Amino acid sequence: MNESHIRQRLEEILSAIQFLEELIAMGKDEFLADRRNIYAARHLIVQIIEASSDISEEIILQNALPLGEEAKTLYFQLYKLGIIPKSLATHFKKATGLRNLLVHQYWAIDDKKMYSDIGKGIKNFKEFINSITAYLLRK
Repeated sequence: MNESHIRQRLEEILSAIQFLEELIAMGKDEFLADRRNIYAARHLIVQIIEASSDISEEIILQNALPLGEEAKTLYFQLYKLGIIPKSLATHFKKATGLRNLLVHQYWAIDDKKMYSDIGKGIKNFKEFINSITAYLLRK
């Protein structure tokens, strides 16, 4: 993946964020009343985490660093490179765990809690976009 692919993945994340914002804007009761909203939100979260992982892997490889054993460690490599703050690396470690639950143990997800956490997640996803964009501008 080169810089144009990284930018494309950033656009995918931004698009997914916009859809999540639309889902959250409808309000908790309406969101939870229709399973399609829940499934859409789950898919968008997975999409965001997958795209952010791809971006992280590319940057880590470009900087000749090891990828590590688990996707959760990718973000701490970005932190070590000075690309994202430690708090964001911690968020993405947790988000990667959520992604794994959504894919492998979807029945264990508390949809009310997911709805409540999406707003904070959106803020962190946007911070990731800004951090990666700043990194690309410095290169």
